Amino acid sequence: MNILFSWADAPAAHTLGRVLLHTLWQAPLVAAALWLALKALPTARARLRHAAAAAALAAVVIAAACTHGVLGLPAPTATPIPTAA
Repeated sequence: MNILFSWADAPAAHTLGRVLLHTLWQAPLVAAALWLALKALPTARARLRHAAAAAALAAVVIAAACTHGVLGLPAPTATPIPTAA
């Protein structure tokens, strides 16, 4: 049980939690775009509709990976501005 608690305090766990929270708004945004695309596509074009759905699924995974890449970066540190003496 201590392993679980020690992992939950790790920075990677916090980053993963933030990525999952961002996915809660990113996935519906992609789903709305897919809905608009499927409305525009004719129903007879099943392959095209399937490709659009697969692309939307891939977009959600890529968005989560990009979010992890951005959130996983170290926080910028403040550097003092040199002053003229």
